[in-house]
Amino acid sequence: NSQESLFPTMTPPTPPSQLPPPSTPPLERRQILPLILIAIVSNSSYSCIAPILPLEMDKHQIPQHWVSLIFLLFPIGYSLSSLAVSRLFEKVGTGKVIAIGMGL
Repeated sequence: NSQESLFPTMTPPTPPSQLPPPSTPPLERRQILPLILIAIVSNSSYSCIAPILPLEMDKHQIPQHWVSLIFLLFPIGYSLSSLAVSRLFEKVGTGKVIAIGMGL
Protein backbone atom coordinates (compact mmCIF):
# COMPACT_ATOMS: atom_id res chain seq x y z
CA ASN A 1 0.00 0.00 0.00
CA SER A 2 2.86 2.38 0.69
CA GLN A 3 4.14 1.92 -2.86
CA GLU A 4 0.75 2.83 -4.33
CA SER A 5 0.80 6.25 -2.70
CA LEU A 6 4.32 6.92 -4.00
CA PHE A 7 3.45 6.01 -7.59
CA PRO A 8 -0.11 7.06 -8.39
CA THR A 9 -1.68 5.55 -11.44
CA MET A 10 -2.00 7.89 -14.38
CA THR A 11 -4.92 7.91 -16.73
CA PRO A 12 -4.18 8.11 -20.45
CA PRO A 13 -4.91 11.46 -22.14
CA THR A 14 -8.26 11.91 -23.86
CA PRO A 15 -8.03 11.57 -27.66
CA PRO A 16 -8.84 14.80 -29.57
CA SER A 17 -11.90 13.19 -31.14
CA GLN A 18 -13.46 12.74 -27.69
CA LEU A 19 -12.71 16.23 -26.36
CA PRO A 20 -15.69 18.56 -25.98
CA PRO A 21 -15.95 21.36 -28.56
CA PRO A 22 -14.43 24.73 -27.59
CA SER A 23 -16.76 26.99 -25.67
CA THR A 24 -16.96 29.88 -28.14
CA PRO A 25 -20.39 31.41 -28.47
CA PRO A 26 -21.97 31.08 -31.91
CA LEU A 27 -22.33 34.20 -34.02
CA GLU A 28 -25.78 35.69 -34.06
CA ARG A 29 -27.55 36.77 -37.24
CA ARG A 30 -27.00 40.42 -36.45
CA GLN A 31 -23.25 39.75 -36.25
CA ILE A 32 -23.04 37.71 -39.44
CA LEU A 33 -24.89 40.13 -41.73
CA PRO A 34 -22.28 42.95 -41.49
CA LEU A 35 -19.51 40.44 -42.19
CA ILE A 36 -21.32 39.21 -45.30
CA LEU A 37 -21.88 42.78 -46.52
CA ILE A 38 -18.23 43.70 -45.97
CA ALA A 39 -17.11 40.63 -47.93
CA ILE A 40 -19.45 41.46 -50.82
CA VAL A 41 -18.39 45.11 -51.00
CA SER A 42 -14.67 44.39 -50.79
CA ASN A 43 -14.83 41.68 -53.45
CA SER A 44 -17.07 43.70 -55.74
CA SER A 45 -14.58 46.59 -55.77
CA TYR A 46 -12.03 44.35 -57.45
CA SER A 47 -14.51 43.01 -59.99
CA CYS A 48 -15.72 46.52 -60.85
CA ILE A 49 -12.26 47.71 -61.84
CA ALA A 50 -11.45 44.63 -63.96
CA PRO A 51 -13.27 45.74 -67.13
CA ILE A 52 -12.35 49.43 -66.78
CA LEU A 53 -8.64 49.38 -65.91
CA PRO A 54 -7.36 47.97 -69.25
CA LEU A 55 -9.38 50.58 -71.17
CA GLU A 56 -8.02 53.40 -69.02
CA MET A 57 -4.47 52.15 -69.36
CA ASP A 58 -4.86 51.97 -73.17
CA LYS A 59 -6.22 55.50 -73.12
CA HIS A 60 -3.09 56.69 -71.30
CA GLN A 61 -0.81 54.51 -73.49
CA ILE A 62 0.42 52.30 -70.65
CA PRO A 63 1.74 48.91 -71.88
CA GLN A 64 -0.46 45.82 -71.44
CA HIS A 65 2.08 43.98 -69.27
CA TRP A 66 1.54 46.60 -66.52
CA VAL A 67 -2.18 45.81 -66.52
CA SER A 68 -1.37 42.12 -66.09
CA LEU A 69 1.11 42.91 -63.33
CA ILE A 70 -1.45 45.00 -61.44
CA PHE A 71 -4.05 42.22 -61.64
CA LEU A 72 -1.43 39.73 -60.45
CA LEU A 73 -0.10 41.78 -57.54
CA PHE A 74 -3.40 43.08 -56.14
CA PRO A 75 -4.65 39.74 -54.70
CA ILE A 76 -1.16 38.93 -53.42
CA GLY A 77 -0.96 42.28 -51.61
CA TYR A 78 -4.50 41.84 -50.34
CA SER A 79 -3.63 38.44 -48.88
CA LEU A 80 -0.40 39.63 -47.26
CA SER A 81 -2.09 42.68 -45.75
CA SER A 82 -4.83 40.42 -44.37
CA LEU A 83 -2.18 38.42 -42.52
CA ALA A 84 -0.62 41.59 -41.11
CA VAL A 85 -3.98 42.99 -40.02
CA SER A 86 -4.95 39.72 -38.31
CA ARG A 87 -1.80 39.94 -36.19
CA LEU A 88 -2.60 43.57 -35.49
CA PHE A 89 -6.05 42.50 -34.25
CA GLU A 90 -4.37 40.23 -31.70
CA LYS A 91 -1.91 42.87 -30.46
CA VAL A 92 -3.92 46.10 -30.50
CA GLY A 93 -7.49 44.91 -30.21
CA THR A 94 -10.43 44.65 -32.54
CA GLY A 95 -12.06 47.99 -31.74
CA LYS A 96 -8.92 50.04 -32.38
CA VAL A 97 -8.14 48.31 -35.67
CA ILE A 98 -11.68 48.82 -36.93
CA ALA A 99 -11.58 52.49 -35.90
CA ILE A 100 -8.27 52.97 -37.76
CA GLY A 101 -9.69 51.21 -40.84
CA MET A 102 -12.79 53.37 -40.83
CA GLY A 103 -10.62 56.47 -40.51
CA LEU A 104 -8.63 55.54 -43.58
